[in-house]
This record gives sequence, structure tokens and C-alpha cells, in this order.
Amino acid sequence: MTFPLYLPAQGLPDRAAPARLCATPFTGGEGPVNAWKILHRNRPAFYRQLLADDALLQRQNSARSDVRTFWAVKVGDLSQPIEPEDFYRVEATRRAEGEGVVIWVEDESWAQEYVTQVEVDRIFDALTRETGAGSLDPGEGIIAIERSVFGETPNKGDDGLIHFLILDIQDTYDPDNNVSTFIAGYFFANDQGDGPRSNRLDLLYIDAYPGIYRKEGDRRTGTVLATTAHELQHLIHYRQDRDEATWVNEGLSELAASLCGYGIGRPQRYLEDTAPALDGWANTLADYSRAGLWTLYLEEQFGTEFIRALTADPANGIAGIEAALAVSGFGETFSSVFADWNIANYLNNSSISGGRFGYRSPDLHGLRARVREETDRFPARLNVDLEENSAAYYRLSGRDSLVLDFQGFYHRGTLIRQRADTAEVLDASGDMFQLHGIAEDDRLTLVLNNTSGASQYDLCAYAPFALPLRRVAYDDGEFTSGITGRAQAAQRFAVPAEGAALTRIEFFSLQRRRRVRVQVFGEENGLPGPALYVPLDTLFAARRSWVELDLRQPLTGLSAGQTLYVAVEADTLAYAGSPSGSGIAYYRPEGEDWRPLENETNSAGEPLRGVWMIRAVFAGPATAASAPGCDPDTPLRFVPEALYPNPSRGELTLELPVTAAGEVRLTLYNLLGQPVSEFRREVPGAARLIRITWPNIRSSNGQTLPSGIYFLRAKFIDRASGATQMADPQKLVLIR
Repeated sequence: MTFPLYLPAQGLPDRAAPARLCATPFTGGEGPVNAWKILHRNRPAFYRQLLADDALLQRQNSARSDVRTFWAVKVGDLSQPIEPEDFYRVEATRRAEGEGVVIWVEDESWAQEYVTQVEVDRIFDALTRETGAGSLDPGEGIIAIERSVFGETPNKGDDGLIHFLILDIQDTYDPDNNVSTFIAGYFFANDQGDGPRSNRLDLLYIDAYPGIYRKEGDRRTGTVLATTAHELQHLIHYRQDRDEATWVNEGLSELAASLCGYGIGRPQRYLEDTAPALDGWANTLADYSRAGLWTLYLEEQFGTEFIRALTADPANGIAGIEAALAVSGFGETFSSVFADWNIANYLNNSSISGGRFGYRSPDLHGLRARVREETDRFPARLNVDLEENSAAYYRLSGRDSLVLDFQGFYHRGTLIRQRADTAEVLDASGDMFQLHGIAEDDRLTLVLNNTSGASQYDLCAYAPFALPLRRVAYDDGEFTSGITGRAQAAQRFAVPAEGAALTRIEFFSLQRRRRVRVQVFGEENGLPGPALYVPLDTLFAARRSWVELDLRQPLTGLSAGQTLYVAVEADTLAYAGSPSGSGIAYYRPEGEDWRPLENETNSAGEPLRGVWMIRAVFAGPATAASAPGCDPDTPLRFVPEALYPNPSRGELTLELPVTAAGEVRLTLYNLLGQPVSEFRREVPGAARLIRITWPNIRSSNGQTLPSGIYFLRAKFIDRASGATQMADPQKLVLIR
């Protein structure tokens, strides 16, 4: 069979789509107003000339009705203040008006057909008449919904109008040179003043390229509606509390898009790495994910009246959240809500504890935070390193009893015990915790959070019996392609040990909010045969990320070497090309029979020699642990140390806790999670810490990487055992 809809990785829409950023953290505060005050004091003649230019422009605009000249600002280095030369003129024409809304389109963007009347009409209708199916009220427009939730707009023009300017925002977007992030829109506080370069209107800026038009045949209005809802909240918030902390303001704007039915973005960007502080902000995509998740949780728990109180409260950041909780009559504090949120990000089950430990939004079905470390040997010494207002997750695989000794450090924590369809949330705060009566099918996860300053401490975990975990995987972790069309993908596995139980299935999800069925089959005539487990039907919101699915009850009674087939049925299946993977992957289109994947070809006639991105995790059999107590010389978890210089101009040095001979692989990822460079080095095992220098960081094709924020992930492969250790990603700033 030929796959006519075989899509290479770079051809999938969600990878190809540019990544949206908001420039309001750069333009939305009082910085521009203060800059004009300084300019007026230091260069009064130049300041007066700017005002004269503005007065002339205002007279010209007042003499025209359907055309207008606006001031816009170039958005380049977001860490630098706006200068007078960053402003430029935009000639625009009125393309829609009514019900308190005026939409202007830059003439050049109209001429280039970045924007047509189709997009203008759809944006106008969404603003004034109807919103997405998942909105608070699909029969209301964005403006009505947001005014009811967040409050009124400033009305700077004293005309009761909100103006929207659609233009090609001048930013650093350059896909030919691997710069795929762009400014999707912004609110500019300067327009609310009467100083130079102010448009003196309630005005929002929406990007046309690539915000709407990306390339021939690729026009998007869904994402621009999310941007429009996002930016409108910033305009409202300016009237309510103009100096709000960025992370709160941006989180509320992400919530605005969700309440209007346009989704919450990509929450897994944060859930894949929960190390950054909740109240930190570096204007990365993960920052928007984190702030949006937090604010959605607040709205689901406390309602839109609480959100309105939070928007209006003059206190900022955490203090504003505390004040809004008090004013709204909830007997909660930021610390207690933060602790519950961390549990919800892992457990994600809104049917227990009054909904405190999960999300109702379908955008979050099946998602959960990634564990920092998985412990299946005891005793185990873990090094806990937490920023203030951050969290970490540790999975523990043991039986009989569990003792957690925090080495005299008092901490805040929770142990989640899951069994079948039940979950128990236990307070594990303090410096010692004990739990008895742990069965083999219990799943234990330790959630640690911190709201009182950065902390670092050792944890000694002990259980008298360990359940060794064996993750069987044939893919290399790098996504190659997707195969579309409703079908089943099955991967063959051999049970790794006598008495081991299948406890978890992992697969790479390429779709969002679609039905997925997971099954386990035995073998019959060399193909998937009789079912060994009740099918698991579920809905996942994950897209382009790994999904972990715990079996309600482990599949037991297995023999060493026994053949199992784990199958995933979905609309798009993730495939990883690998010549060594032949003979273990199978395929069944809907309504047809199973056959080996290697018998199929793609649209180019090439055989599909590879594997599915499906993994199986086995636990056990139980083994007796060593004596209680942790040896202080026990190696710490695999965490890079001394990452410097950072920011870097292209050279990097780091130290890794490596005690065996093997290979270290350093992979650099951009903000979209795409690998852009890799460095490999063979290392001996003589020293505890190995120092590695990456002398000249370049892209995979040898080109110089542009300045920006990247993430470095280190992997160590033991030469003797083949075991792999993977470190959490660390942020790296490149300056060219």
C-alpha cells in the first residue's frame, strides 16, 4: 500500500506554523511615557519637533475619514528601550466599522494580499457577534465577553470606539535564517498618552504576515482571533491596573483567548519542564504556557468574578492574587492554591476533591507534568533543587512501605498514591514522611513545591522492596514523520523479565482533542492476535509531545520473552525512521488486516523501514532493597553543573556527573522544541564530574545560529550497559 498522506516531520502544520509572541511586555507599561519625560528634559528642542510632527499628522488625519496614517513601532530586541527612531508611519484604510469597532488595514499588507476582506469580516464578526464553540457564550463577541469578565476599555479617543490596525509588524521574523518566532500583536501604552508618536486612540495592533498570511495557500484566521482576544485584555487591564506584573497580565490575556473559545495555546511547553518559577518571565513560549495554565486554573476554581477582582486590584503579582482571594471571600492563600495547582498539573483529575486536582477544559485532557526523576532502586539519594514558586515531580516504584527522609530540611510536599481508578493525595510536608501498606499496583508520585525562596536539599528515599522499571523503546526520541488516516499502529515487545508486569504505555501524540484507543494484544501467526487488556478509549489534548498512559491495573502473569503488541489507534500516527527497526512494527488501516509496516511505502515509493513512537514500561519483579540509609557518596542524579558562559557567544563549558565510560550527547533546541545542533563526546569513567567544552556551537548544517534563547539537553549513554540518562533541559542564551 502507498501512503498518499505521508507527511515528513517538517511538513506537519503544527511544526511548520511560526511561533507567536506578544510584544505588550515590551510596549504595554509606563516605559515609553517615562522615556518621553526624559527626552523632554534632556533634548527639549528635539521633543518639540516631534510634537510638531504629530500635530501636523493629526490635522491630516482629521481631514480624512476612510484613510489614516498611524504610528507603529519596530519590535526588535525586547530587552532594549524604545527609541524615537523605532517609530514608523503606517498608511491604512478603514475596512470595517460598526458596533464600537473600527478595523484598519495597512495599505501595503492589503496590496500584498496578506489581508483580504474575508479575514477582516471574520475578525469583525468575532469581535462583535460570535465566538468559538468553547467560549463562555458563543452567541456573544469577544468584546462583550471580555468586558463582562475583565472590565471596561479606557476610551482614550473619547469616541467609544476600539480600533484595530492589521499590519505587517516589523519584527525579527526570518524563516530563511531559522528565526520562526514573530510578534503576533501588541497593545502600546504610548497610545494612551498625549506625548510624541501617540495615536491617541484605544488601539490594538494585529500582525498580517505571518499572523494571517504565511505563504501561498496558507491563510490563518483561527490563530489571529486568539491574538485579538489576547491583546484586548491588555487594553482593558491598562485601565484597571496599568503596572500589573507581566506574568499575571500575560496569563490573563491567555485566559481571554480560552474564554472566547480559541484555546489555551500549548500547555505542554510548561508541563514538560516545571523547573522555572511561576512568577518568572523571559518572554519565551514556555512563559506563556505557564502563566496561561495558572490563570485558567484560577478561573476554573474561583470563577470569572474572581478574575474581574484580580484584574481590578491595584496590587501586583502574588500580592494581587492574595488580595483578590480575600476580597472574593475564598479562604485560600497563594501558597495553598499554588500547592493544589501543582497536584492538578500531575493528577489532572477534576472528579475528586471538589475539582481541586484537575482541569475541566478539554484543551487539557490527558496532559500532566513530566516527572523530573523516576526512582526504582532503594535506598536512593535525590538532590532537590527548586526555584521559588516552582515545583518538581518524582516517581517512586516500591512495595510494602516508603520512608522519605529530607535530611532535616522542612519542605512542602504531597505524595499521590494511585491505584486502578482511585487517587489518594497525602500531605508529605515536613522533614520525614512514612507510608505503609503499599501494594505492587500502587503508583507513587512525590510532588514538591516551594513558595519561600530558592531551596536545595537532599532526600533519602527507602522502600524494603523495589520494583525495577524497564522502559522498552525502539525509537531514538526524534520524530521523523506522521502518517494520516484513521488506523492502528502496533509495536512488538518482549517481556524483559519473569514476573514483570506491563504498567505504562507511552506514545508520541500528533493530534489534539481527538479520540485515541490504546490496546494490548498477544501474538497469533506472527501478528497481533487476541486482546490481553480492555481497550483504553480516551481523549488527549497533547500535540507533538509524549503521552504517558498508566494502565488502570498492571497486566500481570507475564513470562520472560513473551511477545506483546501495544497498539495505538488515532487519526495521525508518529513514525521514526530506523533501518534497525524492521520486523517489529505493524499497521492496520481501518477495516483491514494487520501487516508488517516494512511492506508499505510512502508517496515517493520508499519503503517504511522504521518503528512507531510507542514504548512499553514494565515493573518488577519485586527485589529486596539494601539496608536503609543513604550513602553520602551515592552519585547524584544526572544534572549538568557549571554551565558557562551563559549568555554565550558560541562556546560552552559544563560539568556532568559521569562515573562510567560512555558517550555524552549535547542537543540544542530552539523555542519550538526543534533540535538545531548536536555535540557528541566519548568520556572515560574515572572521575565523578566530567568537564566538557563545546567549542563552536553551530547549526546542524554548519551555519551560525542566530542570537536568541535556546535549551540544552544532555544525554549520557553507558558504553557497557547501554543504559541512558537524560538531564532536564537548561536555558542557554546565545549572543552573536
